[in-house]
Amino acid sequence: MLFDLFRVCVVAGSALAWQPSGQGIIDSLLALDHMGRMPVAYFRVNDESGPKAADPAGLPGNSSRPAAINIISSILSGIDEAVVKEFRTAWKVSGSGIMKREGVVLLYRMPGGSIKARSQGCSNEYRQFTFPWKPNIIAVVHTHPNDSDPRPTREDSRVADRFAVPIFTITRRGMFVYDPATKKVSRLFKNLDWLKPPANIQVSTGKREPTKKPFTVE
Repeated sequence: MLFDLFRVCVVAGSALAWQPSGQGIIDSLLALDHMGRMPVAYFRVNDESGPKAADPAGLPGNSSRPAAINIISSILSGIDEAVVKEFRTAWKVSGSGIMKREGVVLLYRMPGGSIKARSQGCSNEYRQFTFPWKPNIIAVVHTHPNDSDPRPTREDSRVADRFAVPIFTITRRGMFVYDPATKKVSRLFKNLDWLKPPANIQVSTGKREPTKKPFTVE
């Protein structure tokens, strides 16, 4: 499997080899230099193995960019029907959570302030998804299988902390997010509410009243 991940990442450039869900599943993070030649950092950790070692220096990304405290509300308030459509596409990729493959949506901030979402299609990887990292990504949204913990895993949080972006999970038990600014996981919406029209999944930004309130997962 190491060879396959290395080959995929060489083709993709600097990439995340990410297994974000499942108990006892090996999680991996592989980053190559900008020429796609030699790995500058490689992690292989078990989600149930306890405390993780400190990340080696030299991992590329945008960790120098500070995470805004209100980034979660900012992202959710920018969700429109086009973004929800990409969520639905990712959910279909996962077979509505039944399949053991992941669906991923990357979020970008457009010049006018709107949110652009792009589903990454189907990689047919088992409980993981490999994709090239770009510094203008402001959040990562991905599915978790129905038989897995719906919340972002510790490996998800490591990715979020390193690249200073929130990591969302969309599951049949709700939408969850890990915020690198607060180091906390929250459930934003119950069940499949995140598949509903945008009016039902917006939160307060100081300009509008929330239709649903996020709450912290204990």
